[in-house]
Amino acid sequence: MRAIVILAVIAAIAAVAWIVFGGQEPATPEVTAPAAQATPEAAETETAVEETQDAVEDVADEATTAVEELQEQATEAIQDAEDRVNDAVEGALENVNEAVDDASDALESVVPDALDQETPQSETTGSLAEALSVEGFDAEVLRQSIADSDLGVVQSQLAEGLVVQAEENPELIQEVVDQLRELLGPG
Repeated sequence: MRAIVILAVIAAIAAVAWIVFGGQEPATPEVTAPAAQATPEAAETETAVEETQDAVEDVADEATTAVEELQEQATEAIQDAEDRVNDAVEGALENVNEAVDDASDALESVVPDALDQETPQSETTGSLAEALSVEGFDAEVLRQSIADSDLGVVQSQLAEGLVVQAEENPELIQEVVDQLRELLGPG
């Protein structure tokens, strides 16, 4: 705001100086007046011009100083904002890292050594593979595999119904086995 006021004052002084001194064509001195009388007026005009020039230079210096101060303040404000953003990002990253560590710790406490233990699925898978063949069809193994599977309720009921159909009608075993492979996987 201060810079705007200073610039307005500079503009006003420049306008007055132009109107008073610059907008007029140089007057030709009239010979009718004695030379002694023209000299004091010229001296006053010269003094006024010098004072105006000094005032304009002072205002220009003040304006330059004000602009430099504003630039410095703007630079400091930008640096401060940048520091705040960097601090916020670093804080957020720290929070995310802590949350990941906490989640990892929680997972480890819920499932201790789960990856190190052998799963007995190799036996079940072998049995399932046998049960999903026409020669080795085993309704009980298939029922257990359906119960242990990730199938939804509707798919589980469908699979159970297929097993019952195959038990009741051995001619349908091949078709039932094919459909159960699609639902349960190859075994």
